[in-house]
Amino acid sequence: YAASSWAASVAFLAKNVKDCIFTDVGSTTSDVIPIKNGKPIALTTDFERLRQYELIYTGVLRTNIATILHCVNLSGKKYKLSTELFSITADVHRVLSNIDDADYTCDTPDSQSRDLEACYQRIARVLLCDVSELGRENTHEVAKQVEHAQINELAEALAFQVREYELHTVVGAGLGEFLIANAAMKVGLQFRLLSQQYGRALSNVFPAFAVAQLVQNR
Repeated sequence: YAASSWAASVAFLAKNVKDCIFTDVGSTTSDVIPIKNGKPIALTTDFERLRQYELIYTGVLRTNIATILHCVNLSGKKYKLSTELFSITADVHRVLSNIDDADYTCDTPDSQSRDLEACYQRIARVLLCDVSELGRENTHEVAKQVEHAQINELAEALAFQVREYELHTVVGAGLGEFLIANAAMKVGLQFRLLSQQYGRALSNVFPAFAVAQLVQNR
């Protein structure tokens, strides 16, 4: 599915946008697809797309935060992270108010609550402690550093497409549009978020929306 979910999106988008980097950040993965002269330029297998920065295994909900960061800096000291599945990006983005309760649709790593306090506790557990030991401010800082790492990884992928294809506009979709906007700004690219045109609900499921539109327009 990861290899093909972007295809309908770019087929629909390329009818109206001739040159852009279509970027869709979902719950688990991110697609970064160049469109040049109205045609998508993308490799056909996940194996090759990983090499070409077209597929990144980072998402807004399900990603183990220990796969994003190996250590954090707190009060001038470096702390390594446990690599156990103690916390996911849904916890991070809930703590940072990037998503709300309704967006946290996946299972939690500890099968406990999705409420804000539980999110803080899971993030602290990655440093093998709880919030009472780590501190709420430091726990929030860990979340910020995870977010920055995701933005940097997306920015690296966008910069690669700029160098390869001389594209300077990003069209963003998915639950992680906020990451796309920050990554585009970091690289100095113009960006347009599809939620502004179609609404957040449709942006979050843009591949399905694109399929419906393509079928309707046949």
